[in-house]
Amino acid sequence: MPAPYRIELRRRIVRAYTKKEGSIHALAERFDVAPATVQRYLQLLKETGSLAPRPHRGGRRSRLQSRHLQQIQRLLHEMPDATMGELAEALARRYHVEVGGSVMWRALQRIRRGGA
Repeated sequence: MPAPYRIELRRRIVRAYTKKEGSIHALAERFDVAPATVQRYLQLLKETGSLAPRPHRGGRRSRLQSRHLQQIQRLLHEMPDATMGELAEALARRYHVEVGGSVMWRALQRIRRGGA
């Protein structure tokens, strides 16, 4: 997920809208953001009185728990040159955990960061 726009840009957009310097679409084009972004900033200010980004709510939890990461590490030790697909197939075959290549990629990232 991309980082939120800076607070100063948010202020400039809302200030321009309040000064009636253009429609939502015109301001979106002027500030190089989507029209929905302008609308969200106006709504955010109305609801919270602030333009600060809302806190991140997390996202989906990984299907792979720490024991799965340990299993993947074992597979990596046995198959150091395996592709993501080959690792996913081996995980399914040996441990009955089915994941796609992208989930395997994120698991490897977690392992490299010390998440296992």
